[in-house]
Amino acid sequence: MLYGFTVTPGRMEEHLDYAAAYNFRLVELSLPAIIPFELMLHDAKIRLLRRFADENLLAYAFNIPFTLNLGDLFPEVRERALEYLMNCINFASKISVKHINLHFGKFKWFPFEDIMRRRTLDRFAENIKPALDLAGKFNIKITLENLYPVRLHNEYYYLGDNCFDFEYLFSKIESPVLKVCLNTGHANLAEGAELYAEKLADKLECIHLCDNRGDDDDHLLPGEGSVNWSNFIDVLNRNNFRGSFVAECPDAEPHEVIKKFEWLQVESKLKYNTVV
Repeated sequence: MLYGFTVTPGRMEEHLDYAAAYNFRLVELSLPAIIPFELMLHDAKIRLLRRFADENLLAYAFNIPFTLNLGDLFPEVRERALEYLMNCINFASKISVKHINLHFGKFKWFPFEDIMRRRTLDRFAENIKPALDLAGKFNIKITLENLYPVRLHNEYYYLGDNCFDFEYLFSKIESPVLKVCLNTGHANLAEGAELYAEKLADKLECIHLCDNRGDDDDHLLPGEGSVNWSNFIDVLNRNNFRGSFVAECPDAEPHEVIKKFEWLQVESKLKYNTVV
């Protein structure tokens, strides 16, 4: 299995040494929205990332800020979002980037949520096409991460807070480049991780591992919240999932997250008698 963890681009030498020490094969870089790529990933850092990837059989991923909104109502916002994503892909091509993870964005639900949701998804589907073409040239996947429902009094809702949004978007876009990053904690605040894993099985590329108690995005260790890990892991096994697992629990060391998840895999195997 391909295990990874999420970091910020600073102190890369320390992060890469940690990855090698604990046999991680994927490092996901969380990119800030305001720092230019030229400063964040300058030539010296790119050389470091390339060298370390070659020496340690390591791959990278980019995690784009969730504020990026390719389906925004205003054309200038959509244009800036697409420009950022295209720039991200070009920089990703310089190192061993496996996938670029982004979110759907948000939409103003008034006056009719269903109509406004679909219109925003349609804009998203149209706007992302140039990025999919470019990513395909470099064999880079674009993954969409699920979010969670916001409070009802909020003026804006997140796209990707339910399975329908994914199914609707994939009905509009036929591309081998576009995949899914399933955040288990976000799914637990919505329709459940096992439902997402079942319905989106053929698109699953990456899983962000975290847990919560069903009332807040706590990013707890797997097993410390209410995610039904036995059922979730069984769904992955039955659908022959072969993607990556990324530790996303900021209050724990990544290797501790993976160790806990591996124990949950053993428990699921004992319960369902399936191959882990």
